[in-house]
Amino acid sequence: MRLKLREYQEVAVVKLLKILQQAQYGSRSLALAQGVQFSAPTGAGKTVMLGAIIEALLVGNEYSAAAGLLPSPDMTFLWLSDLPELNRQSLVRIQDAANGLSLDQLVEIDQSFDRSELETGRAYFLNYQKLRAGSLLTRNGDDRSSTIWETIAATQATRPGKLIAIIDEAHRGLGNARISQTIASRFVLGAQGDSPEPLIRRGGALVPFPPLEIVLGMSATPARFQSYLTNKGGRAIMPVDIHPAEVRGSGLIKDQLILHGCRDGEAPWSLLGRAIACVQDFERDWRRYTLENSLEPVQPAILIQVEDGAGRETSATDLPLLIETLRDAWPDLTGAEVIHCFHGTGDLNFGTGWSIPYREPSSISGDPGIRVVLFKTALNTGWDCPRAEVLMSFRSMRDRTAIAQLVGRMVRTPLGRSVPGDAVLNSTHLFLPFFERGNLEEVRADLLADLGEAGTAIESAADLQELVVRPGGETLFDVLKVAPTEVVPATRPTPVIRRLLRTTRLLEQYGLVERATAGAVDALVQVLRAAFAARAADQDFADRIQRRGEYVVSSVTVQDGLIIAETDATGELAQSDVETSYQASAALVAEEVANRWLRERYDPDVPVQAKLEFLELAGIPAVLAKLQQVASEQIADIEATYRPQILALPPAQADQFAVLQRSGRSVQLALMMPERRVLFPLEPHAVQQDGHLFVEPGTEDSCRLRLNGWEQETLDEERRRPGFLGFLRNLDRKRWALSYAYSYDGVKAGYPDLLVFRGSDAGIEIDILEPHLDAGDSVAKAKGLARFARDHRTRIGRVEMLRKLDTKGGMVRLTLHDAGIATAVLDDITSSEDLVQLFKARGTRSQY
Repeated sequence: MRLKLREYQEVAVVKLLKILQQAQYGSRSLALAQGVQFSAPTGAGKTVMLGAIIEALLVGNEYSAAAGLLPSPDMTFLWLSDLPELNRQSLVRIQDAANGLSLDQLVEIDQSFDRSELETGRAYFLNYQKLRAGSLLTRNGDDRSSTIWETIAATQATRPGKLIAIIDEAHRGLGNARISQTIASRFVLGAQGDSPEPLIRRGGALVPFPPLEIVLGMSATPARFQSYLTNKGGRAIMPVDIHPAEVRGSGLIKDQLILHGCRDGEAPWSLLGRAIACVQDFERDWRRYTLENSLEPVQPAILIQVEDGAGRETSATDLPLLIETLRDAWPDLTGAEVIHCFHGTGDLNFGTGWSIPYREPSSISGDPGIRVVLFKTALNTGWDCPRAEVLMSFRSMRDRTAIAQLVGRMVRTPLGRSVPGDAVLNSTHLFLPFFERGNLEEVRADLLADLGEAGTAIESAADLQELVVRPGGETLFDVLKVAPTEVVPATRPTPVIRRLLRTTRLLEQYGLVERATAGAVDALVQVLRAAFAARAADQDFADRIQRRGEYVVSSVTVQDGLIIAETDATGELAQSDVETSYQASAALVAEEVANRWLRERYDPDVPVQAKLEFLELAGIPAVLAKLQQVASEQIADIEATYRPQILALPPAQADQFAVLQRSGRSVQLALMMPERRVLFPLEPHAVQQDGHLFVEPGTEDSCRLRLNGWEQETLDEERRRPGFLGFLRNLDRKRWALSYAYSYDGVKAGYPDLLVFRGSDAGIEIDILEPHLDAGDSVAKAKGLARFARDHRTRIGRVEMLRKLDTKGGMVRLTLHDAGIATAVLDDITSSEDLVQLFKARGTRSQY
């Protein structure tokens, strides 16, 4: 693959490859129709992952090796979708990502296509429109030897288990088979009904088109497809699902989608002006960020969705007024930078001096000269434009589902990763002037169905405020950058050896350490050397190595229905079989480690011996555990040694280290990576809070926050304490927030409510304050916070859990930074009542 997959994508691809192998066996040997369901939220990269699978099975790649599979050049793929544009875009994207596939292996079926069978070693792309009644592909005649239906059926009949149909956007187009069959349903069910269509020629007779034996459906919303396959198709489902949190954590999709509406649709043109200002802000911010980080420019675009027209009318939206508004509000915009996607319409002229040309939706993303796109519904499917940062829609409430589908394609990040330090550039904006606040909640529900609860956060603009580091607050911000924070294991963690080698490559790439990767690989290979040396005199170990190069054939002789002999014969494995096992094992450990072992141990007289040794060593649990231990120790050493140098890197580079830290299998100490611009909730009854680290842009100290009674009382006491310099409201589940790990129905991340900056003889310290009710997780959080205070005592100030024990007194503080109290919490507290008694016995009240 030319394109390196993300960790969650690699895991999904390998799993899909193994499942497809099972499906082939079930189809070929058991004659059972197979269904594979691949679901992932919008923006996960489903097309690229399927491209990796096609490449793996047709020509082989690193993922077929990891799955332990040899390529099958006699296979054929049929990619089905409901739009020509979607088909073409999928083909081009796979062509760009899978460099192992030659151009002639990816074939778009057109009306002139005529084959008796689909060829081996190819992936064909076909859309349903070309299969409608009367299409050239579906007609027999003097100029055509086979209909496309006959070609597909013959391919499957000739090579059972070798044709895999991929149904793109599988939740669409299945229809209601009780009324009439859709084209999509015929691939799943075969031609059915009183007059089944299509009929194909077979053995001189006309028979209904049969169901395809192996169907892989990919969708962001798979429930309908799954129900259809099981209830109507009678197929067992083999699912592969990607969780939205994995996609969001990878940086492929935006952190936040912000919805803007207005009351009773009373100000659509005013809202358009705000949308134009928003995209101009994005232009300025992207220009600054890409210049500071020496990156390719990002040209944001605004999409403007207009209403349908009646009769010959192009649109019910006032297009001349729209163009005039653009010209007035955007002085540096030119007519050449505005295009439309109204299908069947040529250039538009409204007497404004601008001629607005038609462009295919697929051409938008790659043309940075396009800054404004006018459209109706043409972009809802088959389209992808990560630089589309703002959408303005003149459509009404009845179109909310279509709008949700469109926005689902807008949340991709322009750089393919999150922007460190800037929440605004990690957001996208949707302006809906004809949607009131209640309507926005319905749009939000539709979006959540596509993006998932753990995917892109969806907020109303009225509920958010943009804040920046306050004037004079840089010193506090720098202190926050070096504070310790812990992250809990990722949904699909990156193996520790792979994390280590990716980290060392970054150290080399940014000039922090020379030959860091070679040193790490040498330390890991030393583990293998030691394990091999310790077992060198063990004959059983030598025998196991030898057996890894052999296979056993069992033979049964049957005579007159009775088994009269059973024999086993041993043979030497072919080098290709050894290579397949070796590649899979190398992918499990690390290719660099495996290849280093191979270079050291290679014997030209016995060329497979070193590989067999590696296979045996990698298969010993104690050896693998030792490799992982050494890798973990090296990662910890890198964190301790190079943390200041990493933090001094530009944010985009430092963030790459932070992403790796956050992908571990166990709780990890990570870089804080605070943002200079943040989006904070603007809740009802929020009040001005002096001293907050982040304030409204252009102000000295303006920040409105809503704190509960305990939080407000705690903060008021802190303001009276000598040395108070400021505070940060530490928001839950924000990537920039300080967190600690605790165990409560699994390992979770805790986010203390308040971080207080305080001047002391030692400089500026951060105090961690957690006002916390007597809830079910109180003991678990107290233990997690006590352990955090103990482990990071030299890097933080006070760590306190606070609560009120009576209605008349003030807040009682349990000083977890005190070693004795921390020990008591960790060793003696087992219940909520124990914790209350510890508060009473050793808690203190503020003197301020």
